[in-house]
Amino acid sequence: MKKLLAVILLVPTIALGGVVATLPNQAGGKIVLTDEECRYAGEVYSALRKSYNYGSSGNTSDGCWYLDDETVVVIWKQSNGQASTKRYPVENFDIRKRGKNL
Repeated sequence: MKKLLAVILLVPTIALGGVVATLPNQAGGKIVLTDEECRYAGEVYSALRKSYNYGSSGNTSDGCWYLDDETVVVIWKQSNGQASTKRYPVENFDIRKRGKNL
């Protein structure tokens, strides 16, 4: 799975900002990983990719993500300016290729 996710990220795509993978969350929504560069507070983090999550209530959060061994590491941005880091097993994600499920 990790190799597949890495290949998807390295293969150039025509459309930027596409969904790479999703994972259902406990809030009745999803965690979404994209291939878009992560930007926060006017800074561009080219080594990180944009992520976001949402719940059934419509609340959403933004973050940045990267692969580390067999996990997806997401740095979630908090409203107070702080950040929290969470790790998720790669195999739990629904990996997509160029906008389509595999």
